[in-house]
Amino acid sequence: MKHRVLILLIFLIGNCQLGILHAQSHVLITAGQSNTDGRVNNRLLPGYMKALATDTVGFTTGAYRFCKISQNRGDGQFIPYFPKGRLTDGLWAYDAVTYYLLEEALQEEFYVVKYAVGGTSIQYPNDSAKGRYWSANADWLARTASYEKGGRSLLLSFTDAIDEAIDRTLSKLEGGYTIDAFLWHQGESDDRYEKKYYENLKAVVAYVRRHLTEKTGKDYMRLPFIFGSIPHANRHYKPLVDAAMRRIAEEDPNAYLIDMSEGELQGDRTHFNEKGAEYLGREMYKVLSKIQNSDKSGFRVAKYRGDKAAAISYTFDDGLEEHATLVAPMFEKLGFKGTFWINGNTIRQWETNPEAMREAGKPRMDWAQLQQLATAGHEVSNHGWAIKACRVCMGKLYATRFNTMIRLSSVEQVFSRVHSVIRAMPRAIHRSWLPPKDVSQLVSCSFLSAESPPTQILKNVSTTCLPRKIGE
Repeated sequence: MKHRVLILLIFLIGNCQLGILHAQSHVLITAGQSNTDGRVNNRLLPGYMKALATDTVGFTTGAYRFCKISQNRGDGQFIPYFPKGRLTDGLWAYDAVTYYLLEEALQEEFYVVKYAVGGTSIQYPNDSAKGRYWSANADWLARTASYEKGGRSLLLSFTDAIDEAIDRTLSKLEGGYTIDAFLWHQGESDDRYEKKYYENLKAVVAYVRRHLTEKTGKDYMRLPFIFGSIPHANRHYKPLVDAAMRRIAEEDPNAYLIDMSEGELQGDRTHFNEKGAEYLGREMYKVLSKIQNSDKSGFRVAKYRGDKAAAISYTFDDGLEEHATLVAPMFEKLGFKGTFWINGNTIRQWETNPEAMREAGKPRMDWAQLQQLATAGHEVSNHGWAIKACRVCMGKLYATRFNTMIRLSSVEQVFSRVHSVIRAMPRAIHRSWLPPKDVSQLVSCSFLSAESPPTQILKNVSTTCLPRKIGE
């Protein structure tokens, strides 16, 4: 028997190790014009990135530890990343900071497909650009080819580079891969076509998302799009371009705009200096870290529906009958959902002797009505089995009639009724959330004496009750 247990443990440990080694690899796609290609001299790299250089004079060579990049190439091959421009070594952009911070957080290999060309616009035609365009106009794309194949489309060059990276490298990774986000900075060369920028940029984002979805068979229609605005001091700054970016960020819950209105520039009043580039890179990482949960803390702050800034929770206590007959129907007409906290003992009394409780003016919902609320999408949860009157005085919690809010026998009833039937999450005193799968955790909270001060109560709860993480 001991040998069988040992073999099983070895098998499980081996599988766990394989799971870690072969986890999905993170992938970023990055595109834009000169401020994405890079125009800051590597001699001005932050010190933490200079430390990765093998050339300690110009800082033009070196390698990041985990980041692999396929930069402006169509063969799908990746090399260790170090900041360089498309045509010129020794230049860096904001994304160099993003990749550095990301690998410090992940501590594992990840991949970047980057395509950036300076002096390029989305709008086609545009006589101020350099004959290469990001336009997603379907008619124009049908008449041209990628820039790499002699055409004028940078968008086709970008998606071709992504396809090659997928076919030749990413699809062969043992654990698979996931594309986390689309990083972008561009807009200066569209200054003469500012009225069209909203539709033009929106079309580019939609084109890339749709292309990835069709290419991979995964749903990338909500791929996070992280981009920066144009500094007001930039000589190409246009209010309508800025407004277009902000409108996209407001309308698209998966678009994240970094406000670069005060971003610092070089003397040409076009390109970021080292401070502007580092700021944008750090801000992009902050957004990315929330998306990826790259700090591996086991939880993340969820966004409100529709990317709203706040949310309101409407809660109703004690399972009154009118909650099912009046409140819930009214909420459903308004498109709202409510949270209904119930006392298990009160519901039991109602089912046992409804006439007496109605005469006493205490009509309640029954379990069938609670099930209907849960099925309709409302939240139903435990407000204790039986609540006794309490009061707070002089910083200590006393009770006039406080025995034990939840006893062992009651716990079983709460779980059998509230969790098993209604699928609601049990709640202990002081709103300490507990795992629904382990009754012993709820029992172990001991529920404290009435004389315990609040500090002692919180200490006891924190040491005997496990908090519930998002997703459990």
